[in-house]
Amino acid sequence: MAVIGDYNVVKCHYIEDATRRVTSGYSADVTLYSTSFTKEYSATKLWVTAVVPTWNNSTNGGTYMFLQMSDGSNTQRQQRGMSRPYKTEGESGTFSINTRFSTTFNAGTINMYLGWDTYDNGSNRPFVVMNPNNSDDGRNPQNATHYFIYEVNE
Repeated sequence: MAVIGDYNVVKCHYIEDATRRVTSGYSADVTLYSTSFTKEYSATKLWVTAVVPTWNNSTNGGTYMFLQMSDGSNTQRQQRGMSRPYKTEGESGTFSINTRFSTTFNAGTINMYLGWDTYDNGSNRPFVVMNPNNSDDGRNPQNATHYFIYEVNE
């Protein structure tokens, strides 16, 4: 068990996603990636960190990205703790996730979804490619997103 301040991390789940995804043709409220994991403890909260490699970033901030968790009974969509530094189009970049879910999800299967949802239902998108590879730039290996999902006693 690791201790962070006054909190105990009792479990860390690791998920890797190395699939290249092109976002063209999408509009508002889009799920780009979904997966599931098994939450071990019913009393813990979920904290998530991840860095998402991107390519051909939009000129907007992309702060409308979301990470959503659901245990079948409880669902929470989190848009806080999502950020992407401004980059011009045609460049590589990253999207960062550093967030805490206030819901106490049940132990068992948790479904996780990553996407974006603009407030105005516009067709903005934060980037063209998630997890780019050498088809985007010949120098690139296959990039991957690494999610670290912590079960924390608060």
